[in-house]
Amino acid sequence: MRWAVGVLPSWNDCPAKSTILEFVESVTSPGDSFVPVAERIATLDNDGTLWCEKPMYVQADFIMRRFLEMVREDPGRAKEQPYKALVEHDTGWFADIYAHVPELIKGVTEAFEGITVEDFEAAAASSSLRPLIRRLLCPTRRLRTGRW
Repeated sequence: MRWAVGVLPSWNDCPAKSTILEFVESVTSPGDSFVPVAERIATLDNDGTLWCEKPMYVQADFIMRRFLEMVREDPGRAKEQPYKALVEHDTGWFADIYAHVPELIKGVTEAFEGITVEDFEAAAASSSLRPLIRRLLCPTRRLRTGRW
């Protein structure tokens, strides 16, 4: 896979990356799995293969962690939504999330009000999220079995 040097440089060196690169190699090189250029279709979307959906989207985990930080900073927030649902583990509230869009928008706006791009990047790269991000970027079970 000479062509793969430098491909996906931001990915961890893990089985998921290797599996994807091996697949691309197999369908683009002469052999049993070769697919002619005119017949190749690539679809990358939120199907769970390259974008974590389970147990939840990475962005949802990130914002929920931020909401909990905000409650620790100001315990009074635990009396209002969306913080209240998170603190009380109210899965019913989250299950009906479309009914709570205004509260969620308010919470996200408050969570990142005044934050700089640099501060946001630092929070996203924090040590508390790094193991989660590594697991999510290398979902080997999904790639091998097609299920979680």
